[in-house]
Amino acid sequence: SSNIQSIVQHYVPQILNYATSSDGLHLTLNYGNESSWGLSYNLYADRLLGTNVFPESIYDMQTAWYATVISE
Repeated sequence: SSNIQSIVQHYVPQILNYATSSDGLHLTLNYGNESSWGLSYNLYADRLLGTNVFPESIYDMQTAWYATVISE
């Protein structure tokens, strides 16, 4: 379990670095494609399973982003 946690702590910042848009307002669907966005299924699984892999700030960021694009 501690080995898995160590791996997670190593990779999550890297994933977020690749997936966060340059303006820091949302996660991108395709790395490097600033205009892409979609539902973040990994966040759903993280919350559902209670693994707490992703920081709360990511949930807050995505919630704020979805509110801006809900009518698209």
